Amino acid sequence: MVMKVTKAIDTRGSSGNSGYVLDNAGEQARARFDALSAVFDPGTIRHLETCGIGSGWHCLEVGGGGGSIAAWLSKRVGPTGRVLVTDIDPRHLQSLKFHNLEVRSHILSQTLCPRLRSISCIHGSCSCIFPNVRRRSIA
Repeated sequence: MVMKVTKAIDTRGSSGNSGYVLDNAGEQARARFDALSAVFDPGTIRHLETCGIGSGWHCLEVGGGGGSIAAWLSKRVGPTGRVLVTDIDPRHLQSLKFHNLEVRSHILSQTLCPRLRSISCIHGSCSCIFPNVRRRSIA
């Protein structure tokens, strides 16, 4: 299985710090993603199941973080579906190995969400809690 990473960018400044409070490059990032997954994934998955996500769906996940929901979506949509997951720094998504998954580096506050030919579902969690970012990116 191969993961395709497109539009990779270095989001860090010359100091190696992105200026983002929850920087994925920080040594605590993996532990933070694991904790967020443990707390929020069960409810998120229940909600996504209620939405009826299934085989053949095309899903966009904005702010993929540690990749737990992207992995779940990839399994759920199966080989006829597609998942595009974006994150400001996709380093923690590199372990995801699904043929139907594409990872892109994407800065939500600077550009609109990438477009798919047909989108069945858009999921965004922590990246969409900042109203000024959400308005500009999804409007």
